[in-house]
Amino acid sequence: MKRILAGVSIVLLAACAHVEPAGDGQLFDALDDNQDGMVTMEELGSEDLVVETEEDGHKEVHQADDAQPAGSASTMTFEQKRKLLEDIDSNRDGSISRPEWNRASPDGYMLWKF
Repeated sequence: MKRILAGVSIVLLAACAHVEPAGDGQLFDALDDNQDGMVTMEELGSEDLVVETEEDGHKEVHQADDAQPAGSASTMTFEQKRKLLEDIDSNRDGSISRPEWNRASPDGYMLWKF
């Protein structure tokens, strides 16, 4: 019985690894201007992004034209965008892939610590 449960758990974990958060997938697609599956510094730098600080101190990145939930929001500077790319770009190739993006936003929101 334990082996069956362990096997089922592994299958479920493997299946979940391919699930893409709905809200953040839209932001990734919007940032990926040429739709090559990568977000470069040029693409990230050309977008109007804001950082919203929630009451609990968490920060979320949104497009400037998105409806903003309660909290304080400020426009991201180029330097903040560069830092965001560096923090998410785990293989250091100078761009953000969808898997890197999804690892940075496991619950569907881009949460980031400055």
